Amino acid sequence: MLGWVGDIERATLENKNFRTVLHTGEHVQLTVMRLEPGEDIGRERHPHTDQFLRIESGTGRVEFGRSEDAVDETHDVEDDWAIVVPAACVAQRGEHRRRRPEAVLAVRAAGAPGRHGSPHEGGRGGCRHD
Repeated sequence: MLGWVGDIERATLENKNFRTVLHTGEHVQLTVMRLEPGEDIGRERHPHTDQFLRIESGTGRVEFGRSEDAVDETHDVEDDWAIVVPAACVAQRGEHRRRRPEAVLAVRAAGAPGRHGSPHEGGRGGCRHD
């Protein structure tokens, strides 16, 4: 397939890995993620690319900062919320807040250019892309 066409909601909700890359193009990557209760993605900074995220299922907290040590904004997020992380912004994304013990946080993300492999079962935690 030259591009990616599919049921993004189903792909997100059925994902069993921490991170699964659905498509990597020259200018964009589409991933889906699954976080267990109490788990987080960690702090990330993508200095040259914006990212778009959508919470498909679950609740969480997103923190934005202008530097590695700062938290300038905090936002609680839940089902159907969207998040745009500007380039060079430090983000603690997807801290899963437990509403139900069995609940998972299902997230889909698009960013450019692609940097992650697929699937990604281990290595949960932050990464920094320069």
